[in-house]
Amino acid sequence: MSFENLICEDEKLQARYDIACNTVIEIAKNAGVSLSKSDVSVMPSVRLAVLDGTEIGGEHFERELRNLPAMIAAKEKADHVDALQRGERDAHDRLARMSPADRMTFARENDIRAIPQEESADDEAARLQMVLNLSNPAARIAAARRLGIVK
Repeated sequence: MSFENLICEDEKLQARYDIACNTVIEIAKNAGVSLSKSDVSVMPSVRLAVLDGTEIGGEHFERELRNLPAMIAAKEKADHVDALQRGERDAHDRLARMSPADRMTFARENDIRAIPQEESADDEAARLQMVLNLSNPAARIAAARRLGIVK
């Protein structure tokens, strides 16, 4: 007899299953991940807790939770966002390989307003030289502010 059949036939098991699923879904929600009951039902520790009435928790449960596909994807996404914020080249390359629609979705989901781009010394020197070439001091200051050289 399958786990699902056991739950359907016994109200006590169904109640335990609902409580267990809600607990795990809440834990994942606090970690920023959305899980469904079907995601939770594949976890052996949840099935065991439902069948024998024990509490959900412990090292084995935490390992199972971390290894759920939705949790792995959320961790990878968070690591990618962190790498982007640190300015890592590989993270920027990975972002550049995404389609424009995927890039926009990724930025919206992760509240990324602008990704800092590395500026070479030559680029900065060219901006400074452009400002220095202006003869009018007021125009020089306005250009420096506009280019972000002076605040």
